[in-house]
Amino acid sequence: MLRLLGSRDNTARWADTLPGPVVATAAPRLVRGRVLLATAHRLHWLNAADGQPAPGFPLNLPDSVTIAAVATAPTPRPVPHLLLATTANDLLLLDASGRQYPGWPHRLEAPLAGPPLLLTVGGRDVVVAALRNGYVYAFTQAGERYPGFPVSAGAQLAGPLLAQPAATLARSVVRLVNQHGELLTLTLSGDITNRRRVATWSRTATFALVPEASSRAGAFVVVREDGGRLDVFSPAAITAAPLLSRQLLTSGPKPVQWFDFGGGHQVLALTEPGPGQVSLFDGQGRPLGSPAAASATPWPLTGPGVALRYDAARRRYLLVRVLGHELRRDEVAVP
Repeated sequence: MLRLLGSRDNTARWADTLPGPVVATAAPRLVRGRVLLATAHRLHWLNAADGQPAPGFPLNLPDSVTIAAVATAPTPRPVPHLLLATTANDLLLLDASGRQYPGWPHRLEAPLAGPPLLLTVGGRDVVVAALRNGYVYAFTQAGERYPGFPVSAGAQLAGPLLAQPAATLARSVVRLVNQHGELLTLTLSGDITNRRRVATWSRTATFALVPEASSRAGAFVVVREDGGRLDVFSPAAITAAPLLSRQLLTSGPKPVQWFDFGGGHQVLALTEPGPGQVSLFDGQGRPLGSPAAASATPWPLTGPGVALRYDAARRRYLLVRVLGHELRRDEVAVP
């Protein structure tokens, strides 16, 4: 069951039954004022006011096609172009009526390192895909490779990319971190313009770039996990020291979210699915807690992450988390 809740009182504006679970890497998002989400074989685009589907939706895909990720381009088109990644390592570029563009689908040579990107540069669609084997591809709307691609990142890749489109391919950049702890800046003309090591590499360490949660331009952190130790680095920091280091007792993924509200108001959220809790830290790595708490303690949750906004008038963060079947809201004091 999908419910859209009002931001002030948590009352349900509408509810709808879906044919299956929402794809985690295609979580609901607002696109042109409508809610875009995916289940295994179906793409939904729902009016945020009443839950009614947009014309031509839902898009039903064959049972042989299972959606792994969805991307749209941030353009002023009245209807979005849709980029789908499947569990079989295929990329499909569709129009809003579900028709494939000529030259698609593309079977990739290796699994994706993270969700693909659909960008618009100078009025042209650019599909960017980073693979776990360390290669980055850029395709045209016709499915052809852009000149200069594929590009080798020099080591294996894992996690998302961060793109900053511009007026030309040469001025548009993509940032990524490889599994040797190197941060790379790559133009869409296929040139690596910057490469620097963010953190010490080891054979057991994994690295991932974490974009700012609201897609604030150029804002991100880099996460390194090595055994039970998790370190978070800010590439903008003057020193190479991590802004946060934690020794964790549980195994498995530890989702990290980075929020940057400007004016020095930054928050790092670390979710530990094992014990079911989330901890918050400011941009200096100091723990944050509720105004009434004597010390900062983790908040229990059952979801994969949290939502957060900053109330400048009251100097408070508003934390939204899921606990069981409840949506919880908490105020978090600003140091």
